[in-house]
Amino acid sequence: MKKKYFEKTLLAGLLMTSGSAFALPALQLDISGGTYDLSSETIVKSGSSFDVYAFATPQGNLSSSEIKGTQYYLSAALTGPNGLVPQQGQNLGSFSYTIGSITTAVNVTSGLVFGTPPLDEFFQNASNVFDNGDLSKHSIFPTYFKQIALDPFTDSQQIVGYNTATRPGGPLTTDAGTGTFYQKISFNLAGLASGYDLHWDLYSTKVATNSSDVNINDFAPYSHDAESIRDNNPPPPPPDENVPEPTALWMLGLGLLGLAGFKRKQSKLAA
Repeated sequence: MKKKYFEKTLLAGLLMTSGSAFALPALQLDISGGTYDLSSETIVKSGSSFDVYAFATPQGNLSSSEIKGTQYYLSAALTGPNGLVPQQGQNLGSFSYTIGSITTAVNVTSGLVFGTPPLDEFFQNASNVFDNGDLSKHSIFPTYFKQIALDPFTDSQQIVGYNTATRPGGPLTTDAGTGTFYQKISFNLAGLASGYDLHWDLYSTKVATNSSDVNINDFAPYSHDAESIRDNNPPPPPPDENVPEPTALWMLGLGLLGLAGFKRKQSKLAA
C-alpha cells in the first residue's frame, strides 16, 4: 500500500526488534483487536466495526499543554480492490463514525473529498524541494477521504504509553496510568460497498492548515497508522513461532558468509 524505502524498512525492523528501546512516536493509531501487517507496516483488522484509538505522547518540544491545546484530525481514506480508485459519482454505500455520544453518517463518495490529506510532502518550499525531515506519501492517494476533527485530548483520558507497532490490539487494563493521551473513534463499515475499506491517518492542525512547515511529530509515522480489511480481505496470519527472529537471521547470515570465506582461503592454501 505504500512506497518502500530502505531507510523506512530498516527503521521498522529496528522498532519491531527493539521494543521499548526507542521513544514512542508523538502520535500513533491502534485498532481494538487489530494486528500488525508487516507487508504494509500498518495495524489492520477485519470485520465491519472498528474502535480506532488515537494516541498523543509528550516528547521533546511537544509538551502535554501543547497536545491539549492543539486540534488533531483523523483522516478516513477510501481504498478499493487492487488499488482501484473510485470514480466521482459512484454509489459506494456509506459508513458512520462515533465520537463520544455523537454518530455521523457519511455517504460515499458524495460525502468525501477527492485528493490527498494535507501532508507536508505537498507543501513544498519555494525551491520546490521536498523536506526530507518529513515522511513520504502513501501510494493509496489520491483518493476519496474524510477529514474528521477530534475532540481535544484531556487529562482524564490517559494511559501508560505503548508502541502500537510492536503490541497492536488496543489499550489493555494493565495500561491504566498516565503519560499518553488517548481517545476512541468508533467506525461502522457495514454499509460500505463490498471490496472497499478505510485507511486512517492521524495528524495535527499544523498539517491541516498549512500555516507553516511541519515535522514528523505533527503526524503519526506510517508504521503506526491503521486500516480496515473487512471479511472479504482476511487479516494476515500470525507469525510462526518457529521462525527465527530477525536478529538471529542476521547473525546466521554473517556466520555463513564467514564460513564461505574461510573455505575459499583453505582451498587457496591447499592449491
